[in-house]
Formats: sequence, structure tokens, C-alpha cells
Amino acid sequence: MLLLKRAAVLVFLAALGGCGFEPLHGRVAGGSSTSVELAQVRIEIIRDRNGQVLRNFLLDRFSPRGVSRDPQWSLEVRVNESITSLGVQKTSEATRANLLMTGSFVLVPIDGEEEPLSGSIKAVSSFDIQRSDFGTLSAEKDARTRALRQIAEDLTARISVYFRLVLERGSAS
Repeated sequence: MLLLKRAAVLVFLAALGGCGFEPLHGRVAGGSSTSVELAQVRIEIIRDRNGQVLRNFLLDRFSPRGVSRDPQWSLEVRVNESITSLGVQKTSEATRANLLMTGSFVLVPIDGEEEPLSGSIKAVSSFDIQRSDFGTLSAEKDARTRALRQIAEDLTARISVYFRLVLERGSAS
């Protein structure tokens, strides 16, 4: 059985290599990579506490070795949050809530040569409303952190794909 699983994995990997699959953060024909481009993004200050947390998550993903001294791109992000009560009991007390976090962004080239990229990303995270205020605040904070982390991951993936397309277009010409 184990041998059959290993054979299936080898067949899958061989087929994957034959279809032209390339990892997103791998090198493009021109020799550059999306991780190099991500490190060239200046992430602007995002207002309020949620913005600070999101910016730190983005800095960890975009430039883990430190901020570039000569950025080529500027990323502006705005964050909005809303909470919706769910699971209402007969006493009209909510026992569960959804936290909706929306991040709208604009990625602008500093030199103006490429087209700007803009859009929005949504993340929903649920938490329990407990009898204890401290427990509820702690659960809400955890839900907020999870939603902001999800926005950072989705934004990183979206911008990585954009850079991959820009790099491929640049190496084709």
C-alpha cells in the first residue's frame, strides 16, 4: 500500500513538471523572482491598531530580511472592520459573532512605468461571546488577528501573481 502511494506521488510530480508548472516565487526566464520584487515594495503606514498589526504581517511576508533602501513600489492599504452577532438565544443574547475585516489596497510603481494594481480583500473570522467580558475580548482579539493574518496572506499572494505577470511580460519583450 505504501509503495503504491509513493508511486502515485512520483507520477503526480512527473506530470506536474511536464505541464509547465513553476513555483510562484521561483525564477522567471529573465532571472528575477517575485520574492525579489516583493522586497522592493514600501508598505505605507496604515492607521489605527489594526493597520499596525496588518503592516507588521505584510512586512514579515514582503521583506523578511529588512526594508529596501531603494523601493520601486508603494503599497497603501486601508482596513475596515465590522462585527455581526450570530447564534442568538431566546433571551436575545448573542453567543457567537462574525468579524468581517476588509482591506482595500493600491500598489503604485514609484517610477510610473507599470500599471497600478488595486482591489480589496475580505476575511471573516468567528468568535464566541462568553459570559465573561475578558473571555469575549480575548476571543475577539484572536479573531481580529486571524482575519488580519488572512488579509496579509491573500494580499501577498495577489501581489506576487501580479509581479509574476509583470516579470513574464518584461522578459518576453
